[in-house]
Amino acid sequence: MNQELKVYLNIISKFLEKENCPVVEFEADAYSKNIHSDNRIFCNGNHISLPINIVKPLEVFLESLSDLDEYIEDSEVYHYEIVLDTKNRELKINALYTVYGYDGPFYETTDAENACDELLKMGFEDEITVYFNGGGDSGYVDDRFTYNETPYNTPKVVDDVCYELLSNFGGWEINEGSSGNITFNIPEKTATLEFTWNTEEVGVEEQGVWNY
Repeated sequence: MNQELKVYLNIISKFLEKENCPVVEFEADAYSKNIHSDNRIFCNGNHISLPINIVKPLEVFLESLSDLDEYIEDSEVYHYEIVLDTKNRELKINALYTVYGYDGPFYETTDAENACDELLKMGFEDEITVYFNGGGDSGYVDDRFTYNETPYNTPKVVDDVCYELLSNFGGWEINEGSSGNITFNIPEKTATLEFTWNTEEVGVEEQGVWNY
């Protein structure tokens, strides 16, 4: 960190102490290093202007850091967070990225006599499994399933049971969505849903701490 930036940060820290803002944050785009701010910060429920323009010096400082993470755990960093701790006179940079995961599986079984009778008519005698997928405001049950490496069209009555089971998991088809399968046990005339939520959370990785 160069001396000019340290001087700027100390001036701003004294101002923020008077405003009772011990910690403030700036967000910068990970690609352009541009800060999403016009020299205004959020403080005690209000947006206030800083006494000097710190945006450009902070952007120059970010550009000077060649070792910032661009990928973490196979996920691309989407922005950097610059945190000013005015009490301890510290500047910290965090990298924010998306962490994808799963919640489940969860199981639910229902009677499926009509669907199993239809599958029995088609020549199936034990079990068949239908897969589904949801996400981004679009969810679907596969219109074909595979049995002994041969694909078959999913009968409507089977399709209906699948969507009925999924209706118990509101939101299965939106945002991060979900995935799983429904297994029809033909002798027992039941359908069992195996359901897994897709999760998406924010990961934070510290990039460095500088005293000023």
